[in-house]
Amino acid sequence: MRSKVKITELRDRVTLYSITGYNDAVTGAPKRTFDTTGKQIYAKVRRAIGSDPTAADKTKVVSNFEIMVRIDTITYKVEDTIVYDGFTLYIKDIKQVDIWYQTLICYDEY
Repeated sequence: MRSKVKITELRDRVTLYSITGYNDAVTGAPKRTFDTTGKQIYAKVRRAIGSDPTAADKTKVVSNFEIMVRIDTITYKVEDTIVYDGFTLYIKDIKQVDIWYQTLICYDEY
């Protein structure tokens, strides 16, 4: 089975920072802790327009990013951070393209 996506399409470089911990060790309150060393990966980045997920009526427009990555040894999770071209992005959704590729739907950090 072949993929419709070609590995040569992954020309953009992004840095992934995975979540390493969810709760504060002292208070137990939820917080995000990201690993300190990012993983440089190749991706295909497409910028799009979407509605702000925090707006009640979903009419506020924000730019989001669709980042296509190859599935290798890295496990991508919602809320992981991706740094690309000076933007700090959070993964909000993951869509499976086929057995080799995933599209990460990301929003700017706010």
